[in-house]
Amino acid sequence: MRAAGWVAAVGVVALLVVFGLALAAREPRLSGTDYTPPAAFVTALQPGQRACQGSELLPADTAAVRLTLGTYGRPGPRVTLTATGPAGRPLTRGVLAAGWHQGVVSIPVRHVSSATNNVRICVGVAPAPRASAIALGGNVEPGEEVEIDGRSFRGVRFRVDYLRPDRESWYELLPTIAHRFSIAKAGFLRSWEWAAALLLVFASAFLAIRTVLRSVAASERRA
Repeated sequence: MRAAGWVAAVGVVALLVVFGLALAAREPRLSGTDYTPPAAFVTALQPGQRACQGSELLPADTAAVRLTLGTYGRPGPRVTLTATGPAGRPLTRGVLAAGWHQGVVSIPVRHVSSATNNVRICVGVAPAPRASAIALGGNVEPGEEVEIDGRSFRGVRFRVDYLRPDRESWYELLPTIAHRFSIAKAGFLRSWEWAAALLLVFASAFLAIRTVLRSVAASERRA
C-alpha cells in the first residue's frame, strides 16, 4: 500500500476512534421532551405567580426538569415546579434555589419511576421580597394555552425537557434504547429488530470503508 493508501487507512481509523470517544462521553441525557422550540420568551411571571400547562407526557426515569428562563438581567428568584396527573394526583416536585442566572436551567425533582400521560406542569415564582420576575421560553403554538393564576393565554406553550439521573454515555444507554426501540413492535420483531438494525449500521460502515480503500488502491495501480 502506497502513501495515499496509508493516509486513507489512518484517516478511517481516526474517524472510528473519534466516533467511539464521542459515544463514551458522559453527559446529561433526556428522558423526554415536549418538542416545543424555545424560540422566544412567551410569558412572564411576577413574584407569587404560577404558570401551568397540560397535555405533558412525564417520562419514566426522570430526575430533573429543564426550562429556558429569563430574568431581565437580574439574579433568578426561587422557582418551584410541580407535576400533577389526572384528577390532580401529585407526581413530583422540585425547587430551584434563588441566585441562578438566566438561560437554560435544570430543576431537580423527586425521581419519577413510571411514565404518566396528560400531566400538568406548573412553574411558580416565590413571593419573596425584592424577588425578580421571570420569563418562560417557548413558542407560539396554535391550539395550546398557558394558564397563569387562573387566567388563560391561548396560542403559546413553554418548552419542557425531562432529564435522566446523573450523566451517562451512549454505551450506558444501549439497554434503554433497545427497550424503547421495541415499543409498539410486533412480538416476533421486538426481541431482535434493534440488534439487526445495529448490525446493519456496522455492516454499512464496513462496506463504505472497504470501498474507499479499494478505490485508493485502484488509483495507485493506475498511477
